[in-house]
Amino acid sequence: MISLRRRTFARTCVALSAAALTFTTAPEARADSYRDLADGLATIFFTGTAILVTGTVFTIHDAAIVSQGEPPALGWSIAESALMTPSALLLNGLLVRSHVDGIDSNLVAAVFLVPAAWTGAMSAHGIWSLAAPSTDRGTVYGVSWALGANLAFTTGAVSALFHENRTPPVAFGILEMLGTTPTILVGAAQLFDPAGRDRGAWTALTAWSGALFVHGGITLATAIVRAREDDTDDTKTDAEVARGGFAPRLHFGPTLVSDGVLRAPGIGVSGVF
Repeated sequence: MISLRRRTFARTCVALSAAALTFTTAPEARADSYRDLADGLATIFFTGTAILVTGTVFTIHDAAIVSQGEPPALGWSIAESALMTPSALLLNGLLVRSHVDGIDSNLVAAVFLVPAAWTGAMSAHGIWSLAAPSTDRGTVYGVSWALGANLAFTTGAVSALFHENRTPPVAFGILEMLGTTPTILVGAAQLFDPAGRDRGAWTALTAWSGALFVHGGITLATAIVRAREDDTDDTKTDAEVARGGFAPRLHFGPTLVSDGVLRAPGIGVSGVF
């Protein structure tokens, strides 16, 4: 009876997720959908809703699987891989586009980064669960989050190199340092544990996260230096304007000079010094 309820619940959640994704294709039926503002906003709304619904469903399911310690059902793994991988590719693609064009807003940088990392984690969890269902569920769940975050951070860092500033916004650097710290700590614990397994994989993951942490620090330091340079340039500009307002003014021209008795032609000079 319990297994029947679980199967019914699983089928219902997957069906709702798939139905949400189908809405994303509705605005594309018209050739001029992206030329019309209303259709464009509808596309964004339906796509965002579909990603939110599917991501939430699989996040809750994956957390429940970890708490129970049971391997995921084959249908769940297939559905998570099939539905979350396109979402991860889409959001990471938007992250690339925003960094290539250059982001000035820290809020926009976070809005693109967090969903890309989240969907990437769900996609990694689905693919890993499908490929190796007998792997420890806690390891799969935790490392999947690390893989999703590292992929988003790497995507943003590499794509920012194609912009003239060469570095992402300061919010990206802060999130990069915060997001990679747990992976570095867990990876270091695994490497120093005498009974630890898969040392090669943990070494690669820890080194990857460490490189991203350093990149986040460089991004933060570069943003601070750039802000100070901008303040210095503004101060210099204000000083130059002030000096220009009190520049010496000279006037000269022909006039008559006198010694008190006689007068003679001469040149007079006057001004403000």
